Amino acid sequence: FCTPTDEGPEAATNVIMVLDMAGLGDKGFNDAGWKGVQRAIDELGISATYLQSSEQSDYVSNLTLAAQRADIVVAMGFLMVDALGKVAPLHLDTKFIFVDGEVKGDNVASFDFKAQEGAFLAGILAAMTTKALKVGCVMGMDIPPVRAYEVGFRAGILAVKAREGKSVKYYAATIGDFNNPARGKSLAQGLIGQGCDIVLQLAGNSGLGVIEAVKETEGVYAIGADMDQDDLAPGKVLASILKRIDVAVYGAIRDAKSE
Repeated sequence: FCTPTDEGPEAATNVIMVLDMAGLGDKGFNDAGWKGVQRAIDELGISATYLQSSEQSDYVSNLTLAAQRADIVVAMGFLMVDALGKVAPLHLDTKFIFVDGEVKGDNVASFDFKAQEGAFLAGILAAMTTKALKVGCVMGMDIPPVRAYEVGFRAGILAVKAREGKSVKYYAATIGDFNNPARGKSLAQGLIGQGCDIVLQLAGNSGLGVIEAVKETEGVYAIGADMDQDDLAPGKVLASILKRIDVAVYGAIRDAKSE
């Protein structure tokens, strides 16, 4: 449990973010959410901290602890949908912000994203850019928010074939874990070995391994997700699909605070 950023008799609204297993430092999903909290600290004067989840079985206990201590709880990730559905009705005085899915409840604000739209553009870019005519994708887990990205990306590739007549082969691999960079790197190397010269990462912290594999390979480029990931491999990240989770989290905290 992390130390709050603001303590004292006049500490205002207290916010706790419950992170998924990838945690802070994933340079993507969780970091984007925490960026929104940091903006709320600066602009709204809230007090904020976070709870790290080591495994899915931590979600109920972490959300419960957060609900007992905070005015607003931010639950990060689709995999918390069942846990939040159990916890939120038991803590009606606490406001919950759920990122990447939907949980119904008067005290829950749910946020989903049209990630497929940005991914569609990334698919067009990948198909128009590839020289090998082979493009890959590494997914952390096969869940709806990830699949939305992946479907949009494939649709973009197919749109280039329909409009330009450029036929690009598509390869995909799934890690089964958002917090395994070594496995992400290994699967990315496998796609590169099959000839892919552009690889999209949709794998959270595991995606850092994907970008590492690209960084080490001449003539291969990555496409990032959730945040601008160009700084992870300057000159090797073709583009990043921005989800603006930070904007959603900040806006939800602002609205919840003003109610």
